[in-house]
Amino acid sequence: DDIQMKVAFLAGRTCNTDVLVSLDPQAAEFITPPNGLFNGVYARGSASFPVWSNGCFLTIGVGADAGAWLLVGPPFTTGGLVGGAVFGQGLCIASVRGQMLVHAEKQGLDLSTDGLSFGGEAWVAAGTGFCSPGSWTSRARSRKDDWCGTGDAGMGATYDDGWHVESPSVSAIH
Repeated sequence: DDIQMKVAFLAGRTCNTDVLVSLDPQAAEFITPPNGLFNGVYARGSASFPVWSNGCFLTIGVGADAGAWLLVGPPFTTGGLVGGAVFGQGLCIASVRGQMLVHAEKQGLDLSTDGLSFGGEAWVAAGTGFCSPGSWTSRARSRKDDWCGTGDAGMGATYDDGWHVESPSVSAIH
């Protein structure tokens, strides 16, 4: 697999979140714009790259993801995310990727935990065929790898005035 890089950046004011969602479709899952309006700055970058490669016979790689946002309100909202991944390919027919992403957001300028929310998700995907696990930056992307049959499993949790833990989900063959 080659190096895969993605960058999203938005600064300014919009009357809704459509522009942000078109830049980064996953952003709507963890950003809460005050009054439904984007007014501020958002930046996110991610990269996946092989750290050891012997062709398709054995490849091991890693990925990293980081982002931050600052939105003028009211209420003033700040947030960030960080994530990591590991992937591999063996014998030119077996591929796997595991990934985790956590995010946090705080509404308001006070130091209390009021307006604090955070969450995360973890997933793993495996495939057989002519797969490109370096490009599997989400479960949905792993399902769209041409000439590769994949299966995946994942779960997530969020905290917003109480915990909500998703039931694990499994899906195959794509």
